[in-house]
Amino acid sequence: MQNKEILKTYAKIDLGALEHNYLAIKAHIDKDTPQCRVMCVVKADAYGHGAENCVKRLAGLGVRRFGVSCIEEARQVRRFAPENSDILILGYTPVENAGELAESGYIQTVYSPEYGRALSCAAVEAGQTVRVHIKVDTGMNRIGFSALDGAACAEEISKVTELGGIRAEGIFTHFACADGAIEETERQHDLFAGVLDALGEKVKGLCVHCCNSAAAMRFPEYRHDMVRVGIILYGLSPDRELALPVSLEPVMTFMTTVIHVHSLKAGERISYGGSYTAERDMRVATLGVGYADGFLRAFSGGGQVLINGSPAPVVGRVCMDQCMVDIGDREVRPGDVAVIFDSEGKNIEKLAASADTICYELVCLVGKRVKRISAENP
Repeated sequence: MQNKEILKTYAKIDLGALEHNYLAIKAHIDKDTPQCRVMCVVKADAYGHGAENCVKRLAGLGVRRFGVSCIEEARQVRRFAPENSDILILGYTPVENAGELAESGYIQTVYSPEYGRALSCAAVEAGQTVRVHIKVDTGMNRIGFSALDGAACAEEISKVTELGGIRAEGIFTHFACADGAIEETERQHDLFAGVLDALGEKVKGLCVHCCNSAAAMRFPEYRHDMVRVGIILYGLSPDRELALPVSLEPVMTFMTTVIHVHSLKAGERISYGGSYTAERDMRVATLGVGYADGFLRAFSGGGQVLINGSPAPVVGRVCMDQCMVDIGDREVRPGDVAVIFDSEGKNIEKLAASADTICYELVCLVGKRVKRISAENP
């Protein structure tokens, strides 16, 4: 007889919520800009949610455009996506992979004259043509052709797109503050528009895109030919203060188990370095989750979980495999479930705030040993 697997720590991935989010986003985009296509960003293992099942579900909804960070992720998505899917690599790929880029039909980001020339040489040497999108830097100051001088930027881009071995199919930029200051996003888009204007007729036939999740929701006038949606696809807001025009459902619920309950006397200390001193007689629950699972050490002394629906604050330093929480006078037993990311998305926001970080980081850092269980809430 096969034993049923009991997991002490796991992440439930609600694919029904993923479907709901995509359809809600798509309907919102279609309402004002029906010509605009939607690219689903599934980099970092679909933001920690598990790329295989997410890509398969999205493909079943008709999605044929996926964004990834690197060629390793592109290979993974290619295994699960329909053959005719476009997979845009948003980051760097060693030019030695030019042959594979071409043969697999991946779209590679070209972000500088130097990289464009190197990729061209490698592709020509391999006897191949690589599909590319041109990245324009309008203020993120990460990668991209600098847009500060629109005419000069357009000239550099034109030279690259005329090289052998590469075929330009798109041009894009990335907003740094789309979830915040409107003026900065307007400034960035003005720079991008300046480059497009300087390119003139050469823009025709290119897929123009600049909107990430926040911009896709806030700036319909900037959607152009395509938007790239990431964090909102997984039911989370780009910023805890940002009100979204669509109703989203968090896809991941992250849970662990109470493995021990014990009492402490006032003055006793908890965890490494005796980092917490009990100010009163108290009851503490030890949980089977630690920073190796993605429950950050930064949650020490500020984070919380939900046990039986009530918050239980972290006390003492989070350990690699375990952590301790204050359960007050509530009835808590070993085997009870402690919820880290709840299905409403409220606790993940509180955890992110306690660690001075963002929801993106928390879902991406859920550890490899935390099993993802695909499920659908009724």
